[in-house]
Amino acid sequence: MNKVLAVISILFSILILFGCDMGLNEPSLDGVNGCITEEERYVENFLKVYDMFKDIQPETTTTGAASQAPQDYFNGLDIQDTNGNPVSFSEFSEEQKQYFLEYWKTARKEDLKKKINESPELLPYLKAQNNAIEASLSTQSKGAASISSFLESYNGQLAWELEAAKKDIDAAIDENAPQTRGYGDTSLAYLQSYYRWGNFFTNLSSATSSSSTSSINISGHAALLTEASVWNPLWTNNSYITVAAWGNHLNSWANGFEGVCYEPLGYWLGRIPVADGTREKVMSLYTPRNQIYVFDWFNSYYKYTYPTESERIKAKNYARSKIGRPYNWFPFDQTVTSAFYCSQLVWRSWNYVNSKYNIDGGLGICWWVTPADLMTSGDSKLVFRSYNY
Repeated sequence: MNKVLAVISILFSILILFGCDMGLNEPSLDGVNGCITEEERYVENFLKVYDMFKDIQPETTTTGAASQAPQDYFNGLDIQDTNGNPVSFSEFSEEQKQYFLEYWKTARKEDLKKKINESPELLPYLKAQNNAIEASLSTQSKGAASISSFLESYNGQLAWELEAAKKDIDAAIDENAPQTRGYGDTSLAYLQSYYRWGNFFTNLSSATSSSSTSSINISGHAALLTEASVWNPLWTNNSYITVAAWGNHLNSWANGFEGVCYEPLGYWLGRIPVADGTREKVMSLYTPRNQIYVFDWFNSYYKYTYPTESERIKAKNYARSKIGRPYNWFPFDQTVTSAFYCSQLVWRSWNYVNSKYNIDGGLGICWWVTPADLMTSGDSKLVFRSYNY
């Protein structure tokens, strides 16, 4: 028996040493080496932030960055009972809240895992977020925690981590691109079948960020589809079917303007470069959706509903109405409408339609939204993805 236990102990030590995935050994949340994925780490960190600040009112940082209360994230979730009646997280007993949070953890991890499989460049991005969250949480103590000081630390840490992760993000795109790349007539026609008002493009390529300088590191770009078709599906370079916010007036389509403008589809196809000559490597097209949590003590599950045509029209009309607004160089309050950055415009267009379309997968207390947040949200679904090589 002792020999059997000794063998089991040795095998367990080997697993800990080399990691569950034979080479991937992430640090566990308690600081001991263990087997944990980045999506699991992120969800646990999300709940640590919630637990740290759940009894604290929103604050404004010294730089003017607004925040929201952690409980507002959960209060804003679409939760129903098994009869379809709406229920609120705020009305749950403490026991119900804990039970729901355990279920939410499982659902959120499942969705993030799927999104990482679809878009591998999200993995180094999530790792950067996790490092920034954990470093910033280490500056806080229960009972003396400050949302504003946490956000200021998190902003600085995330900017540093994302700068370090740029090569990994680009490498993930390159390594996972199929051998047969580029757009032929067939793939263009296939893409056109997903031209629906309100769908949105995103990318995380470090070279094609919507602005070269920003108060936070908004890596990547996002744009809202505002036209349902193009005049010629085989030559789409100059078909202006999306509305986006750019902070670079030197782009060929900007006409010297920094702000909300029409954008050519050729940019997303990698055919039209941005001002510095770089071209988009990958294009991901998402549709918004509403994730509904059906909560029951014995059989909780989640389901989705999708926007109606009238809701899609409302979203694209909102984005169109903001053409000409300046670029938002102070992106700490995503609710402002006097200026926009790219992912803020996409998020706001759908938030304007209905707050149930909360396509922000961010931390829950931050009032900014990045292209990666749009991709990781439970209220977004990838419908088309292709590489431009």
